[in-house]
Amino acid sequence: MSVETTVDDYILNILTYTGCALSIFGLSLTIVTYTIFKHLRKYKSKRILTHFCFALCGVYIAFLVGIAAHAPSNQSQCIAVSALLFDD
Repeated sequence: MSVETTVDDYILNILTYTGCALSIFGLSLTIVTYTIFKHLRKYKSKRILTHFCFALCGVYIAFLVGIAAHAPSNQSQCIAVSALLFDD
């Protein structure tokens, strides 16, 4: 593996973790806002948005757990993450 590949992988890992963290933060902020202010939950579409934000948070967290394994050496963790991400 060359030095350029190692540096590129490191930068991509930082971007991935940062992007997921910002997405989780934004989704959490949306969930908290819609939970605190009852008038925002007045319509069914807003409740669907809140549920969608919960689902996306779950997917992002499962994705982060999956990439934290770094390698499929731990087969049970790999299977658990793939089961969480799989939607039938």
